[in-house]
Amino acid sequence: MSFKKYRILDLAMLIVFGMIAEGIGVFLTTVSIPSFNPFSIVALGIICLAITRYGWYGTISIPFLALTNTLTYTILLVTKFSSIINYQPSYYIVRGIGCLLQMLSPLILMRFYKNGTNEYLKKTGNVVTASFAVAGLAVVVTYITIIISSYISKGFNLGADVYAASLLYTLTYLSFGIIIMIVMNVILHKMGTFTDVYTTLLDKELEKQSEAEYYNVNNQSNKKDD
Repeated sequence: MSFKKYRILDLAMLIVFGMIAEGIGVFLTTVSIPSFNPFSIVALGIICLAITRYGWYGTISIPFLALTNTLTYTILLVTKFSSIINYQPSYYIVRGIGCLLQMLSPLILMRFYKNGTNEYLKKTGNVVTASFAVAGLAVVVTYITIIISSYISKGFNLGADVYAASLLYTLTYLSFGIIIMIVMNVILHKMGTFTDVYTTLLDKELEKQSEAEYYNVNNQSNKKDD
């Protein structure tokens, strides 16, 4: 199988698994706590994995996971909790955009690619640091989205309490997905799955060639001795 076919198959499997896990996660958390607003369940971790393995090609997972999160949450609110929670249409639009932008946060990982090599994968500490960078960016993006939503619903004359409450809101509802992302990244790194696939396959191919050359030289040497 060529590398391109392997990449397509691997990314397709990641996207399908991510969509199923994200949909189930949003459903379970929202049903358990109707007021819970899950901006991410496993999506950030899956996107980090896809980008880590395939660079820019991994970004194809972002719209699929963002749409899964947004549609699942919106459908639940409209059908199951409409009598309890009644938001204006603008809320769903702003939240959907915010969810998509928040899931773009793992793009910061591309900063760690140098000459096609994923530098931050060398040490677990680097993986943790990069994960916190993704988390920090996600918090900032989500916070700005919530403030914009507040501007739309309440106007621009917001008090300090609204800004403070929005920050608490952001940290509360995004923390679940961030924790899962960091834990997932570290575990996958330890398992050797959190790798740049092209570099890994290239290293294996070079290792095979070196091994073949080694045995070829030895065989020729043994024939001369005979």
